[in-house]
Amino acid sequence: MGSRRRPILKADICKDAAISFDERPFEKGRGEIHPVWSGDLFAKYTDRPLEMQQRIWVDTKGLPRIFYAPEREEITTETEQSEAVPRPAFLFHDSFLLHTPPQGHPERPDRLKALIRTFRASDLWTEMDHIGPVPCEEKHLLLCHTENHCSFIRRTCESGGGLLDGGDTHCVEASYEAATRAVGAVTGAVDAVAGNGAPFAFCAVRPPGHHAERDQPMGFCLFNNAAIGARYAQKHHGVGKVAILDWDVHHGNGTQHIFEEDPTVMYISLHQFPFYPGTGAAKETGKGDGRGFTLNIPLPAGSSEEAYLKAFNRMVIPALERFHADLLILSAGFDAHVRDPLGEMMLTEQSFARMTSLVMHGAPIVSVLEGGYDLDALSRSAEAHVRTLLQRSDPVA
Repeated sequence: MGSRRRPILKADICKDAAISFDERPFEKGRGEIHPVWSGDLFAKYTDRPLEMQQRIWVDTKGLPRIFYAPEREEITTETEQSEAVPRPAFLFHDSFLLHTPPQGHPERPDRLKALIRTFRASDLWTEMDHIGPVPCEEKHLLLCHTENHCSFIRRTCESGGGLLDGGDTHCVEASYEAATRAVGAVTGAVDAVAGNGAPFAFCAVRPPGHHAERDQPMGFCLFNNAAIGARYAQKHHGVGKVAILDWDVHHGNGTQHIFEEDPTVMYISLHQFPFYPGTGAAKETGKGDGRGFTLNIPLPAGSSEEAYLKAFNRMVIPALERFHADLLILSAGFDAHVRDPLGEMMLTEQSFARMTSLVMHGAPIVSVLEGGYDLDALSRSAEAHVRTLLQRSDPVA
């Protein structure tokens, strides 16, 4: 029988244990597995059936890839590794679950628990490479934030946490690691897509980011994940132009303000208006050299899928075609769903799939989770979104 190779996950070996919140030991599968999670580098040897031996290697871009040899402990050669076709990337880490706002807060760990359960129960879980993000370096935070902003969040977390703004942006001691690892997930996704040729990457992260200003956390957001990802792509991968498309029900004030004078980053937002945070009027089009590179599409409460698709066809798609981005970052909030408790829009999971299909054939895509607070609506919408992206089977040249 010929050798068959594919990237595998811990879940392939240890079906009942892949996420720490399951509170089940890792040894439930066939053979022992070390207690690591989310793609951290590990080696595992086993005498389980099929005599499969798992190996891990790091490709030329520094990204971990796991392969197995089903016969005679065959080792995949470096040449074979380099010829492996990049697969879509999925980035998650269980530290995101340790960022715990007060009881009853809508931006809660259950959001990601529901999403991960839905993905694991579907074929999506094995269709993507799982990359475990590491906390980003402070220099990456400083691409979009001030030193005072970073030190304020770090000190508040180290002192046990508290309220970071005058509203409802909370943190606990574990929040700094969660937030810096969320940024690390996005920079890791950029590495996978811009550096390693993955067709797309999806970042299942929290806390979200698009409300975070250069010097102010707000709206559940500590650091601006998508904005840092855009600037990281430019600084570390030589990406020229980045488009950020934000369809969260709330306007991404932080992302807009960070790039409003920059003609190399186009920010496009469809959002409920008037609504929190009060920004995002159509007249806000950028400043200075960046004038014309911000496109706000405010929509009234109760807007339907038809209204969104009309805006996509008449405004979003033409703007993206004119800009001709080298990378597209999606601030993928799913709180415009009809069931969401915070928004007042009328979208469904298929609405997000249709919007995704309209933008997925251009620049390479990094999708970053933002809002979405009904657990079932969030998980099903994210599933529909990623399932649609999987139709983009080949990397963009």
